[in-house]
Amino acid sequence: MDPEASIQRISFSDFLLPIRRNRWAFLLSFSGVFLTVAYLTLTSVRIYQATATLFINEASLTRGQIFESSNPAQQKFLVKNQISILKSRNLASDVIRRLEASPDSQRLNILGNHTVPYHPWSVQRNFHRWFGGSGRDSKPSLSKKVKDFRSATKAIYEPESNIITLKGTAPVPEEAAVLVNTWIEAYQIIDQTVSRGDLGETSDFLGQKLSEIEVKLEESEERLSRFQRETQLVSLSEETNQLVAQLTNFESSYNQARTDAEAVEKQISYLKGQLDETKKNLVEDMIQLSRTGLQELQKERDKLIAEKAAYEAQILGAGYATEDDIRLRQMENRLRGVQEKIIEETKKLIESGMGQVNPLDHSQTLITRILDLEISLNALKARQSALKKIVDEYSQKLTNLPAKSLELARLERDVQVNNKLYVMLREKYEETQIREAGTSGIVQVVDRAIPPVSYIRPRTGMNLVLGLVFGLLLGLGIAFGKAYFDDTLYSAAELKAIRLEMIGIIPRKKSRRFPLSKNLNPTLKRVKSIYPFFLLRKGTDADLTEAYRTVRTTLFYHVHQKNCRSILFTSPEASEGKSTTVANMAVASALKGVRTLLIDSDLRQPVLDYLFLGTFGSEGLTQYLGKRRRWRDLIRETPVRELDLMASGPPVKNAPELLGSRLMSALIEKASQEYGILFLDAPPVLPVTDALVLASLVDAVVLVARGGQTTRTALQRSLENLKKIRANVLGIILTCAETSRHTGYRDYSSPKP
Repeated sequence: MDPEASIQRISFSDFLLPIRRNRWAFLLSFSGVFLTVAYLTLTSVRIYQATATLFINEASLTRGQIFESSNPAQQKFLVKNQISILKSRNLASDVIRRLEASPDSQRLNILGNHTVPYHPWSVQRNFHRWFGGSGRDSKPSLSKKVKDFRSATKAIYEPESNIITLKGTAPVPEEAAVLVNTWIEAYQIIDQTVSRGDLGETSDFLGQKLSEIEVKLEESEERLSRFQRETQLVSLSEETNQLVAQLTNFESSYNQARTDAEAVEKQISYLKGQLDETKKNLVEDMIQLSRTGLQELQKERDKLIAEKAAYEAQILGAGYATEDDIRLRQMENRLRGVQEKIIEETKKLIESGMGQVNPLDHSQTLITRILDLEISLNALKARQSALKKIVDEYSQKLTNLPAKSLELARLERDVQVNNKLYVMLREKYEETQIREAGTSGIVQVVDRAIPPVSYIRPRTGMNLVLGLVFGLLLGLGIAFGKAYFDDTLYSAAELKAIRLEMIGIIPRKKSRRFPLSKNLNPTLKRVKSIYPFFLLRKGTDADLTEAYRTVRTTLFYHVHQKNCRSILFTSPEASEGKSTTVANMAVASALKGVRTLLIDSDLRQPVLDYLFLGTFGSEGLTQYLGKRRRWRDLIRETPVRELDLMASGPPVKNAPELLGSRLMSALIEKASQEYGILFLDAPPVLPVTDALVLASLVDAVVLVARGGQTTRTALQRSLENLKKIRANVLGIILTCAETSRHTGYRDYSSPKP
């Protein structure tokens, strides 16, 4: 025989058994999940999403710095930094204030106006109607609005690019677009403010200086005019005028250098204010290091600046123009070369000193800008110092003039210096304002948000599919979970762990049941529940009849093997089919030609006399055990030839005592001698002791279990109780069993006698 042929193959129907057994739990959980998801999906508020696109222009941030090019790390940092600003609470608060001030504020749901188009049957609508109450009348707080705005918006960026995508969601398409566009406007103002930064500080400084010089110019002109009227001295000599003009040029250059230095100092102070304390200390250390490391270059630069200023003074003093002087051009080229070397060395210094700064930190940009301005400041101070010496020399020359001429020269010098300084400051102020007005920030709007056409949530198709999948998974989980933890027997395969002989199985059959009245006698209820499966009933299912014949064959095989004449039928609990089984086994035995006696020893709930004869409680076993009748006189014939019945008789209160008496033992012994086989119907094992008392008197015991009702625990306890009294348990008959195989004439898998 092929070994593989003996292996029981598991069919697909075996996998469906847990679902079939727990079909109601499966259907309820599956339908509950699916219908809930479908209901929430179809009635929930539609959410629309508007989208806008921004471009971060990195070049505008680094314009005018030592390093004009950027690296990928700086680019990544720059975009991430802007994402953080876009997601900040401060910006969200600004957006909410702008929305509250907008003409559409009364129609915005995010401000608590509740213009959501609810579905008539939606949970959200009923929730707001039942629990909203006064909540509709009171507006949410600013913090709540800010929180809702931050939840409704999202800023994302594409890797390796400077593109930022802004997304905003709302229950109304127009509101979604308004949220995103207002978000952009608030962000652009912050960006422009940050981008202008030190330009604003410089503009304010120049404006203040311009006002001061304007006052000084008016005062100096007034003093000159008063002096000329009082002294009648209107003009100076040509030589003196030339000296005053030269002094005026150099003093104007000196004042310009001093003003530029002050403006740069203002810029440096502003940029340092953007750093935290640790970064400020780092900047000071790097500035000090640059002064020490670049000391020779700086000395050379200062020397060249002084030489150039002195040479300019010589040329101007000789009355020559400076534009075409070759030596002056050479000095300027040398000075430019030294300045470039300082910039190069400063670049290396920054790269080495930035080890303490995160390359993705915005502080790196500020520090680089500060060091850049420090180079310009040092050059301006050197030029200022050189020009101051020349101005002092020319001022000394004026002291040789007569008193009146000297005073007139000084007054004219003040007027000319203030006038030139005023013109210079005016030009710089206007230039700074133009630059400030032209500064558009680093953010450029590529696409503004427009009201979306379709909603993004709920995703009806996906939600229904997910509801279907999760409903199936939950239903399967519950069905298989219950099957895993279920202790109930359903099929013969589940009896393998008990290691008890399987006499046979009676498959589950659907038969027409009689309607049972609530006021019906309990005995009649039992009879009506048994009768549809009784073999003497006309129209009994052929497969059911053949199943009992198969069980009879197996039972008789064991009876002949162990020489058993009296067999007790019992079950672990009530209503598990023992009376139906013993009645049908008695009929099947008699039909085979074996003279059979059926004793109804269930003195508590007897049913066999009514089932076979239609009478109840007239004559029977209790009369014999009460010593009122002889047992042969209580035997009654049934409609089945070779089958006799001893009914239970009138009810008694001391059933265990009677069943365990010597008379009962004598009855079993004598009846076994006169009949071919003796069947006894006993009460269940676990509720009462009647079955255990009788089991010690008979040759063998057959346990009847009901598929879908009897538990393994109950069956195991019953076997243990029977083993304690050393009862001979032949095996188990499983009724209402689940089976995927055909029974009756087509069942060739039953054991042969």
